[in-house]
Amino acid sequence: MVTSADWPPYEWHLIENGEDKIVGFDIAIAEYIAAELGVELNITDMDFDGLIPAVSTGKADIIMAGMNPTPERSESVDFSDIYILETDVVMVRAEDAEKYSTLEGIENMKWATQKATVQEDFIKETYPESYLQSVGQWGTAILSLKTGKVDGILMVDAVAEQYVKQNPGLSTFAISDGKEEYAIALHKDNVSLLKDIDKALENLKQDGSYDKLYQQYFTK
Repeated sequence: MVTSADWPPYEWHLIENGEDKIVGFDIAIAEYIAAELGVELNITDMDFDGLIPAVSTGKADIIMAGMNPTPERSESVDFSDIYILETDVVMVRAEDAEKYSTLEGIENMKWATQKATVQEDFIKETYPESYLQSVGQWGTAILSLKTGKVDGILMVDAVAEQYVKQNPGLSTFAISDGKEEYAIALHKDNVSLLKDIDKALENLKQDGSYDKLYQQYFTK
């Protein structure tokens, strides 16, 4: 499995007893699927824009990284059933929240977001004249926001909530009621693995494990 482990509560690095581990909601689901399939789970962390090339060239079997199954991505990889829905928000410096609470304010915003994401596509399409810093890692975007190089970051609500907790002085607001769908990506035409993954996801929900993991990672 490949992921981009800067996306809490989905995946992030945790130092525990001197050991660097990748943990999170996606990781827990991947561990469940691996157990269902009777295989060992090996995880590689990389920038988000390198994930699809890693799977499409056969260097990895699956992607779990809060990935939306868009038509463009579906040209390179196949996707499992949807396993969670998310909502986008804008993260700003708390002192500037009122300034950017109007449509006019947003149109004048300097943006940052992650490369190769649907958030990047949204900004390019909706605010084509706006400054946009596309980054490999979210930490770079957060630093740019805190130091005033950009005014706002577009990311999903659950992840933004975690970064706000870690960075006092930041806040969020919603700009859309739309929902994002997350799925597992895998090499095209691997029908057998796709069926196994979808079956494992179905079992995950039916045996109550999904609800327990959701409570563990999203309701703290």
